[in-house]
Amino acid sequence: MEPGTQTDSRKQRDKKHCMRIVCPHCGNDHDFIEVADEVVITTRYIQHPDCSFSQAGDESHVMGDISFFCGECNADITQFHPRFLEMLF
Repeated sequence: MEPGTQTDSRKQRDKKHCMRIVCPHCGNDHDFIEVADEVVITTRYIQHPDCSFSQAGDESHVMGDISFFCGECNADITQFHPRFLEMLF
């Protein structure tokens, strides 16, 4: 077996076992948008000796609903959001 063949067959096998999210309206399986309502964002900054600032970190707290949309046709596909969260690394 050639070196590239094993990698290609592994990719094909992974695609077969992977449950991709696919927009039922347009077939998009690549671009998605998550929208969170009522979000509090806390951003920490550091001031430098030259008086400039740089961001040191941030955190967010979602207090409202979270929606999930197709990035191609903007269809609301929030029913797939739990799967999205499972696969978010």
